[in-house]
Amino acid sequence: MSRWFDRILRRTSKFLARQGPYRFALKKWNAIDDIELAAQVLGTEFFRYQVEPTPLPFQDFQSFVVLAPHQDDESLGVGGTMALAQSYGIKTTVIYTTEGEQMEGPTKTGITAEVREREARRALNLVQADFKKISVSNIKPEPTAADIENLSAMLEDLRPDIIFIPWLLDVPTRHRLANHMLYWAVKPLANFSPEIWGYQVHNSLYPNGIVDITSTIDIKRKMLECFESQNENYKRYDHLGVCLAGWNSRYLAYSPHKTPWFAELFFALPLTVHCEMIERFYFPDLEQTYRGDATVIRGAKKMDAAMRARMSPKLA
Repeated sequence: MSRWFDRILRRTSKFLARQGPYRFALKKWNAIDDIELAAQVLGTEFFRYQVEPTPLPFQDFQSFVVLAPHQDDESLGVGGTMALAQSYGIKTTVIYTTEGEQMEGPTKTGITAEVREREARRALNLVQADFKKISVSNIKPEPTAADIENLSAMLEDLRPDIIFIPWLLDVPTRHRLANHMLYWAVKPLANFSPEIWGYQVHNSLYPNGIVDITSTIDIKRKMLECFESQNENYKRYDHLGVCLAGWNSRYLAYSPHKTPWFAELFFALPLTVHCEMIERFYFPDLEQTYRGDATVIRGAKKMDAAMRARMSPKLA
């Protein structure tokens, strides 16, 4: 932990100032046990005027991994940052944890995994990001020990400086499951200490980091437009994603200007602390963590049992 602080302090002293957002996050969150309460409190933006996100020095890094539960989450939460990464020559790999298949949408038609993969590949091509997948079922998600080992092997091979993932209190249960999967996947990895940047998809997060994506907002929009199956059958996420980035710009420390600004927000933590928060918020009550979603709860319990057996066979 001390080595992580030393490294970050060299990059930006403000990020870990004594009253800065990172220390505030750690101190306050230790007093909360109820995952739904925490998400609801943050949704009110009660801490809006106590928060000053710091621009994160992503340009100092060599490699990014984006974990996306669904094919479009990466573009909604990190699309502008991925485009900036490309301009800095940073290698970015997106790993989809589910195959994204949808049994039935508002138009009463299913959307296949093949359609969603095709859309995702088209979007990633815009920022020259690599495509990888775990292919857990989106309809009936039950990650196996083999799935976790596959994810672990990918992370071991890529050795990213930063892992982007939907922030751990994002409302959708499959987004939380991705964090749960990451917890197990990093367990066996030695000398592995990337930063975890939780990104915003559905609800407000506690932002201790910000990236100005004004220069890449058009690329983010084009990425979102690739997901026609979602924009036409569910909601206009191409519109919502751009509007959210515009609203996020209120955190940018710029003077008023006629040109619109856009930003992506993050809840950034060292890997060790992210895992501690998974243990604190997720494990005590999976029913609450997964909001009563019986399908995901069953899959999470099977995954936990399989991984505990794999890592501690004598206790199985």
